[in-house]
Amino acid sequence: MLKRIVWIFITVLWIGFIFFNSTRTSSQSSQASNSLLNFVNIILGVFNINIDSDILSIIIRKGAHFFEFFMLGILFFNSIDYHLIKNPGQAKNLTTYFSYKFNLIAYYLLTLSFCLLIAITDEYIQGLTNGRAKSVGDVFIDFGGCLAAVILIFILKYKKIKSTLNID
Repeated sequence: MLKRIVWIFITVLWIGFIFFNSTRTSSQSSQASNSLLNFVNIILGVFNINIDSDILSIIIRKGAHFFEFFMLGILFFNSIDYHLIKNPGQAKNLTTYFSYKFNLIAYYLLTLSFCLLIAITDEYIQGLTNGRAKSVGDVFIDFGGCLAAVILIFILKYKKIKSTLNID
């Protein structure tokens, strides 16, 4: 129970972080992006790699959206996952095993739906912020980050289930 509360707490903090970033003015957001851009340029320079600053800026800004929601997908899924059977090999019969799989699929869909709701809310908040604009494209990038997290979780859980049940 304590683990679940910790996951929920961290998830709520992460959502607060996402929303906080949306409330930053365009100049504050640009300043943070430029600091990261300068740091990345220094790192790339060490390896003699030169990427146009405008392209790198887009990669950093959109990558931040993707990363925020990748993490949100992982955090939210773990927040709701703690009452599932932890070891599907402990399932005494097929009904319990299929119940586990059904719950898992429902949790994937719930995670994706939740992240989509947060992404839409995030863009709405951003649209209310001075000098910032809403972007449907950012919602897709956000959702893509969550989708990547869900796919990763699926692969890891599938491997665990497969090894536990000795399925080929």
